[in-house]
Amino acid sequence: GTQRPSAHHARPPAVETSNATSAAAMYASIIFGLLASVDDRSIADRMSEPRSTVGLLSNPARSLTSDGPSNGNLNWNAFRGAWRQNLGDAQVGVTLDKQKHNDFFNTAGLAKRVVDNDMKLDAQVTHDFSDQSTRLEASLLTKDGTRISGDVDNNMKLGRVEVSKTLNDLPLSRQLGDRLTLSPSVAVESRQVTIEAQQDIGNKNAIIPRVALSSDGAVENWGVGWMSRLSNGDAVHAQLNPQDNNVNVRYDRACDDGSQWRLNAAIPSNGDIVSNTAWSVSRTWSK
Repeated sequence: GTQRPSAHHARPPAVETSNATSAAAMYASIIFGLLASVDDRSIADRMSEPRSTVGLLSNPARSLTSDGPSNGNLNWNAFRGAWRQNLGDAQVGVTLDKQKHNDFFNTAGLAKRVVDNDMKLDAQVTHDFSDQSTRLEASLLTKDGTRISGDVDNNMKLGRVEVSKTLNDLPLSRQLGDRLTLSPSVAVESRQVTIEAQQDIGNKNAIIPRVALSSDGAVENWGVGWMSRLSNGDAVHAQLNPQDNNVNVRYDRACDDGSQWRLNAAIPSNGDIVSNTAWSVSRTWSK
């Protein structure tokens, strides 16, 4: 995924560092993005075309995710799911996550393309049952391929604004690949600016550097990702997060029926790697 939002925590005492890092990394790597603005499509899909609309209209129609067992035990809290369905010319969807809401229902959303001509405007309303908040997300795709997106909450506070543009035939791109996608964004309240780029390396690989700057220009966090499409149609994505002291690895296994298996692993860079690696398994399908 475009990739996904990171959880940042202050470092706890040394004894607890690996556990806290592992928990933060797990949250960051498996944040469920069906109704949010993150890109939860397959890696191969993201490599072939940058996301150009709201999450509910672009991400998988069905998915089921399970965290790895804790202390050898697997319980209902480890499962998350999502469902999306056509409703006339709109899409409705829900996400299920008992860790965030006791009744399993985490979010519910409605998305629709409201303008469809030279410019395409999509809108999505999402209600979060865990904190009873409601958010409106809009995504505008212009004729020249520029994507402008933003969201506002039920208190009319603007959240994050992002501009995404794919550039072709640049001098650097000609040396590496055919396409460079730039996606700067700003969190309005904190004035944090995030800049992400996706540069093709040939036709089966892409590198994704990302940096977040505070309002005074200081680097708050950064990361670099690598996506690769394998010869058998599978795809792998590795994301290095130095501030979280971990590497997130995601493997997508495509099936002949159009469904997909996904393995996520947040691997700590220190401590007991075997016991502190947080992982999850997902299955997505379209029908």
